[in-house]
Amino acid sequence: MNLSDKKLTQLKNIFEEQNKTNIQNNLQRIYDLEDSAKSIAITGLILPVVGVAALIAYTNKETENYCKNIQNTISLEKKVFGKTVSINDEMKQLYQTRCVDKQQETKK
Repeated sequence: MNLSDKKLTQLKNIFEEQNKTNIQNNLQRIYDLEDSAKSIAITGLILPVVGVAALIAYTNKETENYCKNIQNTISLEKKVFGKTVSINDEMKQLYQTRCVDKQQETKK
């Protein structure tokens, strides 16, 4: 199957835009979950300890899932394009601090 350069460029642009949107959404969800976790910790005096622990565990698991989604996108783009095309420097920094660094902290 031969695809013209124009079609390949269109496909790349669609792929890049879709992935960029997905990464932005995942980063926003991570931020929202972290914000919720902080609120949960503050209201921990009101809620039973077991409930707070369950909510925090859920938050951590969901954050991990969003981070994996971003990592999968990065890996796929590297395989397809030889580089990451849909994540800008700000997004890379957010991913680094909210996913990679945080994961390394929990392993310590």
